[in-house]
Amino acid sequence: MVVVRTLQSPDGVLGLNGYWYLEESDGALMKFENEQKARFFVEEGGEDPDNEYIEYKEEQSIAEELSNDGY
Repeated sequence: MVVVRTLQSPDGVLGLNGYWYLEESDGALMKFENEQKARFFVEEGGEDPDNEYIEYKEEQSIAEELSNDGY
């Protein structure tokens, strides 16, 4: 599964508070079957799916990053 994250906050600040992730209404990470579907969702939401600050990451790699950071 793929998750989408960005360093750009909703108000346009870059990197100040770490990564922002797409979330479901209940706060859970929004997960996509593949990067193509994630890109389509981002584009349908009015954003450029190729924005340099948007990343499409495998869910497993995110979990590994968080565990390596002590979370």
